[in-house]
Amino acid sequence: MCEDMGSLRTTLLLHTEVRWLSRGKMLVRIFELRMELMAYFIGHKFELSDRLNNMVWLSTLAYLADIFGKLNELCLALQGKQANILQAKDKLVAFSRKIQYWISAVEQNNFECFQTLSDFLEESEVDLDMEIRDGIKTHLSSLQQLLSDYFPNLENQDNYWVQNPFKIKEKPKGFHSMDYENLIELSSDTQLAAKFRTVLLTIFWSDVFDEYPNLAKQAIRILYPLATTYLFEAGFSKYVATKTKYRNKLDAEPDMRI
Repeated sequence: MCEDMGSLRTTLLLHTEVRWLSRGKMLVRIFELRMELMAYFIGHKFELSDRLNNMVWLSTLAYLADIFGKLNELCLALQGKQANILQAKDKLVAFSRKIQYWISAVEQNNFECFQTLSDFLEESEVDLDMEIRDGIKTHLSSLQQLLSDYFPNLENQDNYWVQNPFKIKEKPKGFHSMDYENLIELSSDTQLAAKFRTVLLTIFWSDVFDEYPNLAKQAIRILYPLATTYLFEAGFSKYVATKTKYRNKLDAEPDMRI
């Protein structure tokens, strides 16, 4: 039916709690196929099919597709083999500031930051219902509050010296005088500054361990915690992938339990 209607998509996406990153994509796909769904439900009765003719409901759907899409982008940005906790913190700080901007934009009836919703309102030539606008504002405010509750002190800059030791102008909090003198010496080394721009943060601090052991130990201790469970999940996925029908006698359960 979708092919006959010339649709760009031909299938809906499923969502499960296990693969929760698909939530945003699932909502976008439903919104993209709303006309096809309306046509389908003409011959297949469904008690909620009238929602597809409801502008208020469609506006809410468009907003949810946008906000979950942005959350998906954030979650993907926090993952990766080389991701560290300081980079994750920067991403979260940026997202918190974006939420504040989105709230102020919604207050001014500016929905350009929500592409799906903005296109829908322009295409339909309607203004967003006041109740829906207030609901979006409330939802964004609660999202920002939850972010603050989960990640308190995001704006704390105590560990900024690890991210860029060459821009430190004053003694970091809790630093011993000898460590600060070493940091001054390190930040004045032009060769190390050039190297810092070309290698990963963890590699840089590992490479200066012999020359500045105390600084390197503190930096590595800060970088050591994993920002997400990405590496664990990737490891399990690789391990499970070995249990195919061609290797069905492989007993990986004891190792996976460990």
